[in-house]
Amino acid sequence: MSGISPLIDPSLIQTWIVCESDQRWMTASRRFATHLVPAPMTVNLVSAEPNLVRRLLIGKRKAVVLWEIDGSCAARMYDLVASTSLGAPGILQIVAANGITPRDQMALTELGVGAIISQPEQLPGLSNLCLRYFK
Repeated sequence: MSGISPLIDPSLIQTWIVCESDQRWMTASRRFATHLVPAPMTVNLVSAEPNLVRRLLIGKRKAVVLWEIDGSCAARMYDLVASTSLGAPGILQIVAANGITPRDQMALTELGVGAIISQPEQLPGLSNLCLRYFK
């Protein structure tokens, strides 16, 4: 775990995985994620290819996965969200997507997604959800 002090109790380190095609959501996560976990917890931010998420979640009871979904790969991403929900049901999944239909919103919610956002500036608005999740 690079960048994390060896003096921190490992149980206080919460994994936050970002799956995206660019760096937009990782930049926002760096800015806001530490405010979305209760003190004295800290966040270990990980950028990952979508097909590696399940492996990164092995042994994790709690973690956040932020999925960026765009039209070009929506069906594949929905499958990954569903398989993550089945394989790691305690994980908080957040979807970042633009122009998502109400039907898709309902489907994602049924797949276990905790929140759907479209702009990085919306991450701080998830503080109540995240703070409740990590308590």
